[in-house]
Amino acid sequence: MSDIDIYYKSIRRLYDDEAKQLDAEATARAKPRASEWAQNASIGLVVLCVIPVVPFALLWALVKLSVSVRSVPLAFTPWSFLLFWVLCLGVSALLLAFVSWIDGRLDRDNRDSVAKRKFSLSAEQQSFLFAYEAYEELRTFFVSHIDVHVDECLDALSRLLPDTLLGPRPWQVAVPDIEMWYATPWSARYRASSFEDQVRVARGFLRTFDRSSLLGVDDDTRQTLQAIVEFPSKVRDRLNRREDLPAVLKVLENLVHFMFAFLPEHETHLTKVELESLRADGRDRLARFVAEVGSMTAFKDEESVGDANEERTTKNWRAKIGESGYIGIVGRFAAWFVAVFALTSAAVYLAHFRLSLTPDAMATLVIGTSVAGAATLTAVLPGHHEEHSAQGGNGPTNGST
Repeated sequence: MSDIDIYYKSIRRLYDDEAKQLDAEATARAKPRASEWAQNASIGLVVLCVIPVVPFALLWALVKLSVSVRSVPLAFTPWSFLLFWVLCLGVSALLLAFVSWIDGRLDRDNRDSVAKRKFSLSAEQQSFLFAYEAYEELRTFFVSHIDVHVDECLDALSRLLPDTLLGPRPWQVAVPDIEMWYATPWSARYRASSFEDQVRVARGFLRTFDRSSLLGVDDDTRQTLQAIVEFPSKVRDRLNRREDLPAVLKVLENLVHFMFAFLPEHETHLTKVELESLRADGRDRLARFVAEVGSMTAFKDEESVGDANEERTTKNWRAKIGESGYIGIVGRFAAWFVAVFALTSAAVYLAHFRLSLTPDAMATLVIGTSVAGAATLTAVLPGHHEEHSAQGGNGPTNGST
């Protein structure tokens, strides 16, 4: 077993142990807290006050008991009912705002404490870890010929590079990071890979400085940067197609040895002669990496990253609206509006026997309550799309063997 294999197994064990610990902490924080019952109760109270069930029931009970507020006796008059309704709605809304503020503070504290936790491995070590894992999976595929190892190779590369560079996997679902903070494991949420920064820098450098010959970018530098930029798409396309996999294996092997040779941690453990010898091998591996990537031809079809981006931008407006979720919001609002409208109409109709309400007052009360209640319920209660996202719609994350 070579030194690079031993080093990988060592940091792989450390990374997995820390990832399990961080996942356990995040899962513990994601469990329902005892304060959630108060938030749910306050939400229900606001909804019942908006409808308005609670104000009518309380006023009816207080009138039956002949209760008076100071020197003002309560009675079933339109003015007293309106004041009592506004009072109940205001108190319940303030209670909901206070409970939500407390809940937000707790979530922010938990989020900040999780964000401060980091792996003890450096960004360079994690880059090497993910690259070696991809190389190991593909190497295993050539021995066992089990197709799942190619998928695991892609999974490891998706943690080495962000999805915007490598391209989305078929089972991945794009969700906001805030919504998925506790839904995705740390191994998928926290990526400190330094290689993704190198790809971004190389791409930006070529776009900015390679347009003019006055800057004097030499051919070797240009080829190296171009290989780093083209590496994600060329490797991804071949893995998805299951084509030219031996060339992909050579590229990953050279990349792994290059990353291993230039790990900053070697400076504290190796002598100057050993370090220079190791980095000389790393430079040789980089030259091989550039040559292998340069010899690969880019696929010009619908599976390439560029064409995928064009396909996303040329979708018709109906597809864009459907994916945005606005149709679901409008549908939920309409459904809640009909339900609240029916309940409010029934409540106002029953109250009309005890209260002398004019038709315009009844219409204003019914329509205003229906709109406010439907908007509140639509905003507070999640739909099917939000529930699916909160459960974590993305597929495998760790990709460990």
